Amino acid sequence: MANIKIKHKGYVDIDKVIKKVSGILRAKKYNAFQDIYKYSAGGREVFFKADKKVDEYAKYNLNVFVLAFGLKKVELIKNGKKTITKEGTVMVDINYYIDQDHADAFGKNEFLVTLKKLFQNTILNGRIFGKYRKENEADAVEVAKEIRKILEHETSW
Repeated sequence: MANIKIKHKGYVDIDKVIKKVSGILRAKKYNAFQDIYKYSAGGREVFFKADKKVDEYAKYNLNVFVLAFGLKKVELIKNGKKTITKEGTVMVDINYYIDQDHADAFGKNEFLVTLKKLFQNTILNGRIFGKYRKENEADAVEVAKEIRKILEHETSW
């Protein structure tokens, strides 16, 4: 399992971040759902657990945990325009991996399990999963870039 971490301290519109993550996962055809959606005084937690079936054997997994804390309302003025936003800390953790044999096609039979390992180590890991890993990583990197864009835009006030 690989992961990408983002930490931001400054102005933030946490709703924009959450909507963007949800939108990207939908656009990339992930089956996404939010496991945790907690509010607290000055904070917010959201966990997106997403997967996408690639073929009968492999499934991409992309989990995004967004934690915002120390959020306080602030009033900003730029070019004579007044805006109310929030200031605080946002931490994002994006984990991604490929679930092999998600349908348990090889079952529990000892011979089939050995055959599965051989199949994974020789054919899949080099040829097929090399491509799959790159695609799964590209999806995670895109989510991270979009989150960073939002956070940088908010800070540019």
